[in-house]
Amino acid sequence: MSKKIIKNDKNELKLLSISQVSEIFGVHQDTLRNWEKEGILVPLRVGKRKDRKYRPEDIEAIANKMGSRLTLPQLEKFLWKSADILRSQIDSSDYKKYIFGLLFYKRISDVWDEEYKKVMEEYNDKALAVVDYNHRFQVPKDCRWPIIQEQAENIGKKLNEIFDKLTNANSPKLDKIFDDLDFANKDKFPNDVLQKLINHFSQYNFGSNYISSDLLGDAYEYLIKQFAADAGKKGGEFYTPREVERVIINILKPHEKDHICDPFAGSCGFLLEAYNYLKDKAGENVARTLYFYGQEINLGTFAIAKINMFLHGLDATDIRRGDTLSNPQFLDDFGALKKFDITVTNFPYSMKVWPHEIFNTNKYGRLEGYDMPPTSNADYACVLHIIKSMNQNGRAGVVVPHGVLFRGGSEGRIREQIIKNNIID
Repeated sequence: MSKKIIKNDKNELKLLSISQVSEIFGVHQDTLRNWEKEGILVPLRVGKRKDRKYRPEDIEAIANKMGSRLTLPQLEKFLWKSADILRSQIDSSDYKKYIFGLLFYKRISDVWDEEYKKVMEEYNDKALAVVDYNHRFQVPKDCRWPIIQEQAENIGKKLNEIFDKLTNANSPKLDKIFDDLDFANKDKFPNDVLQKLINHFSQYNFGSNYISSDLLGDAYEYLIKQFAADAGKKGGEFYTPREVERVIINILKPHEKDHICDPFAGSCGFLLEAYNYLKDKAGENVARTLYFYGQEINLGTFAIAKINMFLHGLDATDIRRGDTLSNPQFLDDFGALKKFDITVTNFPYSMKVWPHEIFNTNKYGRLEGYDMPPTSNADYACVLHIIKSMNQNGRAGVVVPHGVLFRGGSEGRIREQIIKNNIID
């Protein structure tokens, strides 16, 4: 964004036309008209034709706001307000993934601009400033945020095209991140609604110089919590209260270089809590020696988890999509379940429909020493998977429903076997 403010011959600030302001902000004139409707930047009306004229001090105020640093409460409030724009358009269970996707896109585009500027300031070499190794994520020229800012028509279609290009440019890193998004559905996303959403996110710079990974990550976690509360009971499918995760992680006490897996990952809150625990105890450098793994069956939740770890700066986290009970993704060189130092999770409770026939083949040795769980409830299938994923000195923490402690039949026998096998401390 150019911040030049035009002066007259007497070195006094003068009113600016819509074309001049469009050039200053690098946005389409239609974007400025929408800003006017929303009260973001309201021009004066001058002359017989009532031409739009902008006061330089108003331009300066908006420019400063776009480049300002937000506190966590301000950022949380700002991001939650973006949900208000979509709330009347689509179900609350759906709009979270669109907000998360757009937020992530804004972040990687603004960070790319910062990285480009840094190289230019140091080397003044445009060719060097765009090469892949100078950027954490690749953002092609026709995918950067100002492109969607300037889009006046068919914004949803353009967003879909941008997300496809971003995925291809960053494969396999961003594979499936945007797959569950379709902004081109005009019944859900009329052009004017998308314009409001783009304008909303355009108010601030989301680069790392303005919003740190810790700050943005915390705000993202706040959004996850709010969306989970909004979704009611269904929110438990992707969110575990952080207080619960914190208690369990404090019991498990992650160590330097531990390999930690959540086989029913949700939004990866347990993995982040493990990172924060060790960071508080031993510092960031030691916390970054941890190895994180996660598997998640739901495509939308998988994307939430991946974005969550990216926004926290934990790009090396290995998150894979698939059904943990029928097709576990983390195997050793011999095709057996990979063993971890810590396995921790909050699995989906009391699944009545689950791949019990595949589980009963005992392909991965999860039934060795244990009865087969009932075909009508997958709780103990999840528990047995966790037990089998522990290495010789491994620790596990699991959130379970009350029935796991009291139900009889094969579940009661499995409880006895767990005690006899000395699994529980």
